[in-house]
Amino acid sequence: MIALLALVGAAIGSFLNVVIDRVPAGESLLRPPSHCPSCGCTLGIRDLVPVFSYVALRGRCRTCRAPIPWRVPAVEVATAGLFAFLWIALSPASPGDALWFAAVTVYSCIMVVLFVVDLEHRRVPNVIVLPATALALTMAPALAWVAPRYAHYGLLELLALSGAAAIPPLALAGQVADGVEEFGVL
Repeated sequence: MIALLALVGAAIGSFLNVVIDRVPAGESLLRPPSHCPSCGCTLGIRDLVPVFSYVALRGRCRTCRAPIPWRVPAVEVATAGLFAFLWIALSPASPGDALWFAAVTVYSCIMVVLFVVDLEHRRVPNVIVLPATALALTMAPALAWVAPRYAHYGLLELLALSGAAAIPPLALAGQVADGVEEFGVL
């Protein structure tokens, strides 16, 4: 099961790379299909196999031989490891545990995207942060009801968000007034 989750994690890591590349550029996640950022050539199925394609192509585009950033396989491997680690750490045994595992996995993926986008672009896009916050606020009570043994995590999340709730709206109001749509991280 761990190996299967690692493979799923690597595939999701490949999608996370698409999010990391396209969200900061304001591009659609669906169109155009995966392509080389240098030559624009559409990638074939054999070019999209997580990690293995990077190794087989020696880190270069099949068409134009432009280098593929090392970040691509790093995110895929990190996400594969993250999925395996979370399965081992949380070892879901009941439906409530499985839902908790799914929620933690989703939020871990969001954190990977935010970490890499911040690292590369020095900004944290609201187009990811705001929906993730809304999802967390709606999921916390539902998960506490379905998986009561994790209810304290939802309570801590709500307390942390409500305690810090006064700062972001003030910062957001000032930035929106200036026409900026993202929070910057120092």
